[in-house]
Amino acid sequence: METVAKNSLLTSRVLPGFWIVLTTVIIIVLPWQYSLVGLIAVALVAGLELGQMVADIHSNKFKARGPVLLEWLLLLQWPFALTYIHYQAGTGVMALVVFSIFLSDVCAFFGGKKFGRHKLAVKISAGKTWEGVGFGLVGGVAVAFLAWQIFAVDIAALSLLAFAVAMVLAGIIGDLNESWIKRLAGIKDSSTLLRDHGGMLDRIDSLLSASLLVAVLVFYKVI
Repeated sequence: METVAKNSLLTSRVLPGFWIVLTTVIIIVLPWQYSLVGLIAVALVAGLELGQMVADIHSNKFKARGPVLLEWLLLLQWPFALTYIHYQAGTGVMALVVFSIFLSDVCAFFGGKKFGRHKLAVKISAGKTWEGVGFGLVGGVAVAFLAWQIFAVDIAALSLLAFAVAMVLAGIIGDLNESWIKRLAGIKDSSTLLRDHGGMLDRIDSLLSASLLVAVLVFYKVI
């Protein structure tokens, strides 16, 4: 039984997680032109999932208009916003953004699951808690500082702290927006594409909003 449980964990979480990380690393290290192609491919898959989610909303269609429109706009701009970050600010900043948001999501999930007591937005997502937000902030900021050191990103420490906090908070807003759509559609995950990790949109929902914020900051030369 123990061997079966380990094999199940391997196939449902570890292997999909490995492919997610590998695909992310490949997209980051590619020249920006090829990176854009990869990001568009990811966005197309997520777009198909979003389209199916919208089709599953049979009631409260009026209530869903706002979050659905926002999700489409975030998804359409995302490949170009992240490529703009890559082209203008370099691989280091792109890696900082992507891995900070990914690790923030992981820390928020496990921290909230273990220590969560106070609900963040119960009408949108029953599982998200303020404790999860705290763990997500700590994890995201920690990874941002790690990437800052590894890639020698040219930004002052205090500015990086403010930047990382704002980025993670923007990611949480993106996550909540997708959760709202899933709640209205009556589903738990955007798809079963990545097994226990959910669908492609579940993996990039926070990154959609965070990338837009960072692209604006890069445009105005804040970073």
